[in-house]
Amino acid sequence: MTEAVDAFDRLSRAGGEAGLAKLRARASAIVSHERRLRDWTNWQRVVEEAIRLDLSPLIEGLENDDFAATEAVREFETGYARWFAFHRMDAEPLLRNFMPGEHADCIERFRAIDDRMSELASQYIRAKICGSIPDKDGVAKSSGYGVLRHQLQLQRPSKPIRQLASDMGDAFTRLAPCMLMSPLSIAQYLPPDQALFDVVIFDEASQITPGMPSAPWPGKAGDHRG
Repeated sequence: MTEAVDAFDRLSRAGGEAGLAKLRARASAIVSHERRLRDWTNWQRVVEEAIRLDLSPLIEGLENDDFAATEAVREFETGYARWFAFHRMDAEPLLRNFMPGEHADCIERFRAIDDRMSELASQYIRAKICGSIPDKDGVAKSSGYGVLRHQLQLQRPSKPIRQLASDMGDAFTRLAPCMLMSPLSIAQYLPPDQALFDVVIFDEASQITPGMPSAPWPGKAGDHRG
């Protein structure tokens, strides 16, 4: 009888000695709530596992109605964040010694250096392009630059842009290696035998109606692109 009562008290977590009347009342309560017994035993299993994982404060809060069961996840995340901030972050020198002002200053310095590098890169590219263009007074009349100089000296140029680009040959792309043109302007002003570009970027490409794969595209003879 004593062993059975001790086991009953341990399993029910009643605690303290109880007379036969109280034991009978407890047993009757268990029988009357038989359908909830399985849920309760499952909860006790979860409680024991949570205690092993050092989650006792969370269990105590649920059992004491300190917060609703629907808030358990939020309470856990809050507790975990507090624990992480005080233990793991303090153990990491980079996080412990982090200074927001110093970090913001590093970002500003990086932006200034990045802007300076972009400016220098632009100046370098411009200098490289200009270095490949001969002086206007030192070009032959029959060369591509000479053709352009002759047209610029006329009050009314006699060549259309398409013909001028064709007559200038390679000098045209050396003088203007980068062009900003619409697809219609390309078809109107560039000659069919225009040398191919290394890179073509279509802005708002979704608004351009793609042609058929067999449709001709301004380029080298026999070159077809969709």
